[in-house]
Amino acid sequence: MTAVICIFFALTTLIAKQDNINRNPYGDLLPNTKIKKIDTIRKFQEKENQPSVNLSVELKDLKICADDESIRRAISVIPNKSQFQSDREFDELKQKALSAELGENFLKDRICTINEKFSYDANLQRINVYLLSFSIISSVDTPGADYIGENAFGVKKTIHSVYSRIYRIDWLHGEFSGLNLSVQMSSKEAELVFPKLKVAVKANVAPPYASKRNYHAEPTIDFPIDREEEIMSLTMIPKIFYIFDSEHGKIYETFIVNTCDDYGISSLKIGNCSK
Repeated sequence: MTAVICIFFALTTLIAKQDNINRNPYGDLLPNTKIKKIDTIRKFQEKENQPSVNLSVELKDLKICADDESIRRAISVIPNKSQFQSDREFDELKQKALSAELGENFLKDRICTINEKFSYDANLQRINVYLLSFSIISSVDTPGADYIGENAFGVKKTIHSVYSRIYRIDWLHGEFSGLNLSVQMSSKEAELVFPKLKVAVKANVAPPYASKRNYHAEPTIDFPIDREEEIMSLTMIPKIFYIFDSEHGKIYETFIVNTCDDYGISSLKIGNCSK
């Protein structure tokens, strides 16, 4: 009888030890707690990496980033710089003038649309839009007087004079070659949504804020147009571009933009800057 009790006690002890080997010494709840904590952190990080504004509804009602009138008003209040002003002081003076004329929100981040043309590559099944260093808001050509021009070889041609006033947004002072935005999409879907596609941008007005300058394109025999341009521009720095459906507000692609320093020259790039 005593032997049976000893054997039973030994078996019970062995089973208990084996159970302890399989059991987490800190308790059964710890593994699940760790999983929950890791999952919570991961979800938080994913949320942090997403744009902070929910655009699913708001995109349908977006306005264009700037119009002719707002650019004219911005240019009209930009003061002349005194030789006794530092760049920082002059910048602060321009900010105050713009806020007083166009409101405090004028210099803050905004989400708005720009007028850009899309193309579709059926072979690659891809929608493309190429952004230049500027985005045209409006352009009006006024024809001038024609005259007869002659080159160094005595070839004569009728030259057409054109005066053009252009309102536009300069991205990062116009100091980059451009950005290509694209979305993979089947030809069937692209055909349906193509007329409704638009580009939106999250951006802010930045130095030099607003400017007016003139450009003269000399005529040639091959291109007999004497073109005088007055360019009225607003400078903005983009942070995010969106390709979206303007009817339903659906976002097809989001492009995070970074301002990079390439050998001392500022440029805009999608994603991370190159090392």
